[in-house]
Amino acid sequence: MKKMLVVLVAMLLAGMALESNIAFADEVDRIIQECIKAYEESKIAYREAKGEIKRAGIVSDIDFKIVKKLSRIGDSRAFEALIGLLKDVWKNSPFSTSEVYIVSDYLAKGLKVSVVNIIGENPDHIERIIPQLAEMLRNPTQTSNRTYRNLYDYPISLAATDALVEIAKNDPSQLKTIQGIFLDAIQSGDGARWYMRRYAAWALGEIGGEESVPHLLDALNSSHWITRRWAATSLGKIASPVATVGLIAALNDRDGVVILRAIESLGKIAEFHPGEIAPIAPALILKLGRGDDVSKEAVRALGAMGSAVVPYLIEVLDNAREAVFKKIREDIIRTLCSISDSRTASILIGAIEDPTTDYILRLNAISALGKMDNPQATDFLVQVVKKGGDGAFCQTAATALGFIAARNPGEVRNMIIDFLKDTLTAIENGDYVFKYPGELGAFRRGVLSGLRIIDEAIQSEQTPTTGLLIPPRSEEGRDTVFGLKENTDPVPWL
Repeated sequence: MKKMLVVLVAMLLAGMALESNIAFADEVDRIIQECIKAYEESKIAYREAKGEIKRAGIVSDIDFKIVKKLSRIGDSRAFEALIGLLKDVWKNSPFSTSEVYIVSDYLAKGLKVSVVNIIGENPDHIERIIPQLAEMLRNPTQTSNRTYRNLYDYPISLAATDALVEIAKNDPSQLKTIQGIFLDAIQSGDGARWYMRRYAAWALGEIGGEESVPHLLDALNSSHWITRRWAATSLGKIASPVATVGLIAALNDRDGVVILRAIESLGKIAEFHPGEIAPIAPALILKLGRGDDVSKEAVRALGAMGSAVVPYLIEVLDNAREAVFKKIREDIIRTLCSISDSRTASILIGAIEDPTTDYILRLNAISALGKMDNPQATDFLVQVVKKGGDGAFCQTAATALGFIAARNPGEVRNMIIDFLKDTLTAIENGDYVFKYPGELGAFRRGVLSGLRIIDEAIQSEQTPTTGLLIPPRSEEGRDTVFGLKENTDPVPWL
């Protein structure tokens, strides 16, 4: 009897679930029909409307009232309805050329949202929509009209690409299938549908693996700079050492954006594969000294390689001819500042002492010395503070000394603490004179900053102390060390 009761309850629940599914399916069909009807009515209203403002409002309603409603349904039927509307827009709509583009863009973005909702609500529907997305990528408008293709294919192919990438990231079982779609697309050449190759180059950087590298290297030779740009970017995301030679060749591309992306990608390869620094570093050094974004990106990429690149930079400084040296010297100094290797202390000190060096670069070099545990760097920073003369130099050097003391407990720390305290006393006694009134206040803030950094280091080490080196700020936000008030004058030289 109990068994029969259990079976009856199970059948009842199954029947209720079936009825619920049927009711949901009926509701989806009803909403889809409402949206299609609203779209047809909007076309009629557009034909009858007078005035650009009213027609524009009708076009906007397609987005707000139709596309959003359909895209929020996580069901393949709603997805197919959006595709049906797209096809109708290309073939039967009364909209002007610019408005067809707007509506197509609405619908294309709605497709991506629809795919995201299908992934979340009905993942079993994914398999049936992948072929439709692949066809949208290959032949978006399904028309031979070249004008239509040029105008409307881009947003639709982009939406299909986005949707396929979204599926691949959320459903590992479909990854290989979707990779295959993009590998076919990237081999399509630079003909009428060259944009398909561009989107495939981007997508393979998002979901591709080592098997994508040869095809992306081939895309670096595309006649379209956008394709070359995305190929270079994607090779950096995959970061395979196989791509090193091809990306070094791309450093001579005729388009500056491609060169920037190639530099960025070479930096990523060097980061993940230190053995590749040997060919990469000399190639990037050749891009220094141009005074443009390419040089800045090369400085950033070389700096990210860390100490391993220092010997290459020092070699250039030692061996370069004077004419070349003048062009690239400051870029090499910038790179060395970002690395802060103790071996380069003397080079940075030379740059600081050279008045022809860029002023901001000299300040950066002083900061870089504070990241080195090098007696030469420490002694030089002390001399900068003692010398005075330039408030910004003194401020930066005092803070840099605080960082050195924080890392080096013991004799070095005690020496710097005593020196910074004596410096505060000298400020109070008026021993420092600067050209601008604000420089004295800035210098004092630098000394206080150095002492705070040391305090934090001592507290983090849980070392017993007799108290803070400097007291906390008062409620008014002013320091009370030696009774001095913080100078808030502007710093005119920065």
